[in-house]
Amino acid sequence: MKKLTKSQKAKVRKMVLTKSGKINRVVGVEALHDTCDLLAGYFVHFRRSGSRGKSSTVSSADWLARDIVKALGYKVEIGNNAPRGGVLGDYFYKAGRPVKVTFDELLAALDIVEG
Repeated sequence: MKKLTKSQKAKVRKMVLTKSGKINRVVGVEALHDTCDLLAGYFVHFRRSGSRGKSSTVSSADWLARDIVKALGYKVEIGNNAPRGGVLGDYFYKAGRPVKVTFDELLAALDIVEG
């Protein structure tokens, strides 16, 4: 993973940390794991819940992972791999070469202590 600037670290830390400096347990951990998957070149499909007809909600961790990858300076694109273009086929992916990074390496690069 490339060396991060102070502003990149600050942006991401603001997104995933609480006011007390701990990782947000609701969406922070899930978003950081999705960020590792996006950087590695995997597709991250939207997680939908409460679908009843057209009213379904997308997990906020998905959008947060996309915002983290963008803040790190990578380009993120949205695609759809459903046979007929249905909503369950929507996904994010990072354009360009994959970056192999583990969850612990990402935390170390962002100067975040898990606890």
